[in-house]
Amino acid sequence: MLLASEPVGDGVSIISDEIDGLIEVASYAAGAGRTQIMAVAARPLSDAQAQRLRDGIKKAGATLVDIVTDPGSTAGKKSLARLGDVQAVLLIGADAPKVIAPILRQGGALPADVPFLGTGTWPAESYAEPALEGSLLALVDQTALKRISTRFQEAYGRALSLEAAYAFDAVAVAAGIARAKGEQGLTPEALHATSGFAGATGVFRFDANGRAERRFAIYRLTRGKPSLLDAAPSVF
Repeated sequence: MLLASEPVGDGVSIISDEIDGLIEVASYAAGAGRTQIMAVAARPLSDAQAQRLRDGIKKAGATLVDIVTDPGSTAGKKSLARLGDVQAVLLIGADAPKVIAPILRQGGALPADVPFLGTGTWPAESYAEPALEGSLLALVDQTALKRISTRFQEAYGRALSLEAAYAFDAVAVAAGIARAKGEQGLTPEALHATSGFAGATGVFRFDANGRAERRFAIYRLTRGKPSLLDAAPSVF
């Protein structure tokens, strides 16, 4: 269940998926005045994922111009003809940075000053793609991860993975509540504390549906490397 991004029953899910990151980076872009946003995906989105994305971007005060999941089709090409009207483009899927980004930049269809918006789903090896220069990325707080990465490396002889960090935080939340409130203290009310929790994956809390609401850090890709633009908030 640690690896599931959807809560089960009365439980909570500590995983943040790609949609969570997309909403966060789109919200940041909207706050900077880039409120007309298009999403172009290299993978299908479920109806639930598409609706979460629309709702999250609307809540951020931005307009989701379209979600294009078939850019090569007639309908997709018609939608992409509106690129000149957008102020930022969400790239969805691990293949999107290498496959879709260069195509959208070709011939000036998407001006160089209109950034791509991405998440930790983008492979690090894609960062050097010239079309991605200036892109904004929402990533799990890298500073927070470093607090346990050295100990993890020493204990297990391998680099800390994001999955391991999520597991670390899941155990820490349960242990912390039990330590503070006793063995009967691990209740839905305790898990849904609005103040949230601070862990190896940064600050997070659980919403009414059991999904993790996490504060991400925002990075800008500069010459193929992510540079910190805005650190993840330390509190809600």
